[in-house]
Amino acid sequence: MEIPLVVDQSDCRWQLLAKVLNIFEMRKTKKIIARFTQIKTAINCMKITLTSMFFSTRVSHVVEELEQREDLREFLGIKEDVPETGYVYAFLSRFDLKSFISMILRILNSITKRRARNTKLIIDCTDVSVDINWFRK
Repeated sequence: MEIPLVVDQSDCRWQLLAKVLNIFEMRKTKKIIARFTQIKTAINCMKITLTSMFFSTRVSHVVEELEQREDLREFLGIKEDVPETGYVYAFLSRFDLKSFISMILRILNSITKRRARNTKLIIDCTDVSVDINWFRK
């Protein structure tokens, strides 16, 4: 059984997801996506995919939750019909790895500020498990 995706604006995970999804509403981002694919359905498919990745669930579960929950559709900004699961997977299969990474890097470069030359930005997104046992020797 999958966890229900109930929008809670006070939860930090939902706040972070809202900030990430706001990137897709920017004009710069829409122009970049339009270079690679049709923008009308691409943004909805990418929002669904990011939500499934963010909560470590299947894309089909996110689509089911979108069909059932009005507040989740409003949060993701999907006003028209919710795309079917097969359509989302078909959309993702249109990209090869190189073009998808190129699109994501262009989006990231357009929203980040310029860094000094010859500097590197390292992003680590791995989970960190902390075992705090005060009574262990």
